Amino acid sequence: MGRPDVGTKVWDFIFEPQSPETTELIRDEILRVVSKDPRAIATDVTVYAQNNGILIELQVQTVGSSATELLSLFFNEASRTADYV
Repeated sequence: MGRPDVGTKVWDFIFEPQSPETTELIRDEILRVVSKDPRAIATDVTVYAQNNGILIELQVQTVGSSATELLSLFFNEASRTADYV
Protein backbone atom coordinates (compact mmCIF):
# COMPACT_ATOMS: atom_id res chain seq x y z
CA MET A 1 0.00 0.00 0.00
CA GLY A 2 1.06 3.58 -0.57
CA ARG A 3 1.48 6.24 2.06
CA PRO A 4 -0.92 9.05 1.12
CA ASP A 5 0.36 11.22 3.99
CA VAL A 6 3.86 11.36 2.43
CA GLY A 7 4.74 13.67 -0.44
CA THR A 8 2.77 16.47 -1.99
CA LYS A 9 -0.47 16.86 -3.90
CA VAL A 10 0.74 20.00 -5.69
CA TRP A 11 0.69 18.07 -8.98
CA ASP A 12 -3.08 17.70 -8.60
CA PHE A 13 -3.36 21.50 -8.97
CA ILE A 14 -1.09 21.98 -12.01
CA PHE A 15 -3.87 21.73 -14.60
CA GLU A 16 -6.50 23.53 -12.53
CA PRO A 17 -7.47 27.13 -13.37
CA GLN A 18 -5.05 29.34 -11.44
CA SER A 19 -7.67 31.14 -9.38
CA PRO A 20 -7.24 32.63 -5.90
CA GLU A 21 -8.92 29.48 -4.54
CA THR A 22 -6.41 27.19 -6.28
CA THR A 23 -3.53 29.35 -5.07
CA GLU A 24 -4.80 29.02 -1.49
CA LEU A 25 -5.12 25.23 -1.84
CA ILE A 26 -1.52 25.03 -3.08
CA ARG A 27 -0.34 27.22 -0.22
CA ASP A 28 -2.19 25.03 2.30
CA GLU A 29 -0.66 21.90 0.74
CA ILE A 30 2.88 23.30 1.03
CA LEU A 31 2.26 24.22 4.67
CA ARG A 32 0.93 20.70 5.32
CA VAL A 33 4.02 19.07 3.81
CA VAL A 34 6.47 21.29 5.71
CA SER A 35 4.61 20.69 8.98
CA LYS A 36 5.44 16.97 8.67
CA ASP A 37 9.14 17.76 9.20
CA PRO A 38 9.78 18.53 12.88
CA ARG A 39 13.05 20.31 11.99
CA ALA A 40 11.46 23.09 9.92
CA ILE A 41 8.87 25.83 10.24
CA ALA A 42 7.37 27.50 7.17
CA THR A 43 7.27 31.21 7.90
CA ASP A 44 5.91 32.35 4.51
CA VAL A 45 4.64 30.77 1.30
CA THR A 46 3.98 32.66 -1.93
CA VAL A 47 2.52 30.98 -5.01
CA TYR A 48 2.90 32.38 -8.53
CA ALA A 49 1.05 31.00 -11.54
CA GLN A 50 3.34 30.74 -14.54
CA ASN A 51 2.53 30.01 -18.19
CA ASN A 52 4.04 26.54 -17.93
CA GLY A 53 3.75 25.69 -14.25
CA ILE A 54 3.72 26.98 -10.71
CA LEU A 55 6.49 28.83 -8.88
CA ILE A 56 6.47 28.51 -5.09
CA GLU A 57 8.63 30.65 -2.83
CA LEU A 58 8.90 29.13 0.61
CA GLN A 59 10.53 30.85 3.59
CA VAL A 60 11.71 28.17 6.03
CA GLN A 61 13.20 28.48 9.50
CA THR A 62 15.14 25.68 11.15
CA VAL A 63 13.79 24.81 14.60
CA GLY A 64 16.11 26.17 17.28
CA SER A 65 17.53 28.84 15.00
CA SER A 66 16.47 32.30 13.97
CA ALA A 67 18.01 31.96 10.50
CA THR A 68 15.67 31.51 7.56
CA GLU A 69 16.16 30.26 4.01
CA LEU A 70 14.18 31.17 0.92
CA LEU A 71 13.46 28.14 -1.26
CA SER A 72 12.16 28.69 -4.77
CA LEU A 73 10.56 25.64 -6.36
CA PHE A 74 9.24 25.47 -9.89
CA PHE A 75 6.70 22.78 -10.74
CA ASN A 76 6.99 22.45 -14.53
CA GLU A 77 3.77 21.44 -16.24
CA ALA A 78 5.43 20.38 -19.52
CA SER A 79 8.18 18.16 -18.10
CA ARG A 80 6.30 17.10 -14.95
CA THR A 81 9.37 17.91 -12.87
CA ALA A 82 9.98 20.06 -9.83
CA ASP A 83 13.18 22.07 -9.75
CA TYR A 84 14.92 24.17 -7.12
CA VAL A 85 15.57 27.56 -8.74
